[in-house]
Amino acid sequence: MVEDAVSEGIAMGYGRGRGDEESASSAARDDVVSLDAIQPAATASSGLGLRVSPKVVRVGVGLGVAVAAGTLVTAVARVALKWKDPASKRARTVNKNKLVVEAISAYLPGDRAKLTAGVAKGLCRRTGFTATEVFRKYLWYLLQEREFTEEAVGDMVHLRTALGLTDEQVADAVAERARRIRAKMGPVMFSTKGMSADAIARKATERAFFAKLMYLSDRDDLLDQAGMARERLSVADCFDVRNPSDVERMRLVSLENLDLSVLEELATTGKAAEGGFDGDLEEAPAEDAKAEE
Repeated sequence: MVEDAVSEGIAMGYGRGRGDEESASSAARDDVVSLDAIQPAATASSGLGLRVSPKVVRVGVGLGVAVAAGTLVTAVARVALKWKDPASKRARTVNKNKLVVEAISAYLPGDRAKLTAGVAKGLCRRTGFTATEVFRKYLWYLLQEREFTEEAVGDMVHLRTALGLTDEQVADAVAERARRIRAKMGPVMFSTKGMSADAIARKATERAFFAKLMYLSDRDDLLDQAGMARERLSVADCFDVRNPSDVERMRLVSLENLDLSVLEELATTGKAAEGGFDGDLEEAPAEDAKAEE
């Protein structure tokens, strides 16, 4: 029995020894596997032999993308603000106005027949203006820069046709131009008493605009005089001229054989030379006028 116990003890000891060895060996293998698994996940080789975490790389790339996106958004915002800036808007409008005048002036008065409906529509597309706006803008140029002759009026008639405007649209363009002049230059005045030289010149210019627009509104080839549009249009009302005698004294009868000194006289003194106007053009009483700069 003693021998059996000794043998069993030896066997158990041997078994434990082998078990311990196997456990130690298994643990060592597990450690190696764990280290092998962790090491690639934890490091990435750089060209300089340094190891950078992929997570760090991803974070860096993300930050770079965020910075680029922020820069782009800032740039877009600046462009948008500049686009909406009143000064920028006005500059764009001025440039488009110049384009309208230059494009139409390429045809009027010399090549009037070449200013077709297709050309007019193309100009509207390029500028973004409506046909009525294009007509009004060229009208303003004509009032300021061109001699007010039958040829100039004929050009406006042709432009109306090319743009395909109705009587209502022509009347709207004339009325809007008159209202804008009134808003910019103040009321039409027929007496220069108490005014400065600059104010006199300004009011004389306004009177000339008033007379020209009234003449255009009275042209049957530009606006049907028997139509509703003409009946509703009152250039005098747009200029706040309420006295019928003042309206008549500024009315042009005809441009045929009209000496240009008529308009020049009107622009400088408010009086018209004989032959061009219908009615007396004596100055209004001084008490009816106020000095205004």
